[in-house]
Amino acid sequence: MRRGILQHSWWLVLVLASCFSKPVTSSLEDRSSQDASSSSESVSSLSELPSSQEPSIDVTSSSSVSPVIRKQLALSYTEDTYYQYDTLNLSNLEVRGETYQDDILVSSEPVTSYVAIFSDSSELATSTYQLKKVGDRSLQISASGYRPTNLKIHVLTPTEFEQNLMITPPSKTTYALYDTMDFTGFSVGLHTKRTTEKEEPEINRTLGDEEYSFTIEGKAVKTPFYLDESGNYTFSISYAGFKGTITGDFTISVVKPDPSTPLIYSFDMKYTR
Repeated sequence: MRRGILQHSWWLVLVLASCFSKPVTSSLEDRSSQDASSSSESVSSLSELPSSQEPSIDVTSSSSVSPVIRKQLALSYTEDTYYQYDTLNLSNLEVRGETYQDDILVSSEPVTSYVAIFSDSSELATSTYQLKKVGDRSLQISASGYRPTNLKIHVLTPTEFEQNLMITPPSKTTYALYDTMDFTGFSVGLHTKRTTEKEEPEINRTLGDEEYSFTIEGKAVKTPFYLDESGNYTFSISYAGFKGTITGDFTISVVKPDPSTPLIYSFDMKYTR
């Protein structure tokens, strides 16, 4: 009987062991198969995505680089050599405004409104500017909206230079006391002679009244000019020449009347009612 009980006990143990071990193994296998199925479905879903939905990496830079813009002036000038006391000539100066993008020329246009200033004196370079200073000189050319640039010229020294006034006195140079001076025939001219490596003609020209100073005893001569004292009157003329002030003069005489000769005065008298 004891032997039968032991046999039944071992049989019961085996039955219980089989009951408990089978579900655990089954659940592990089921979970493994589910994970594998899930993974394969994920891979399959990714492979089946349309090309427009394929995952991508954005490599675009967040900060864009702006192009480098440079605007400057370009010059074309054929007359860059002068002699002292020449007049500056900028009529053949061509100024163009150039625009560069990343060092590449993208546009070029003529510039007609610009300013030229001598770098060594800050003087404005105009069409009437006389080149008195010799040597290499530089002009700064500037225009609105562009980087300025420089123009270089060369001013040579002449081998000889002279300049003087040519004064022609009035036709009448002798007067009686209390006469009014007559300036008929009076003129002032300027003579200029310069010798350089090239042949140059002498220049003679008549000066306008506004170009020279006309004085007597340091006072400006005004017309009409009354001669109320006897003796000599010396009139002085001065002109701002290229090398400095040039002066000249002329003299007239006022004679005292003869005491034996009576003075006769005449008046034009008009009466109105």
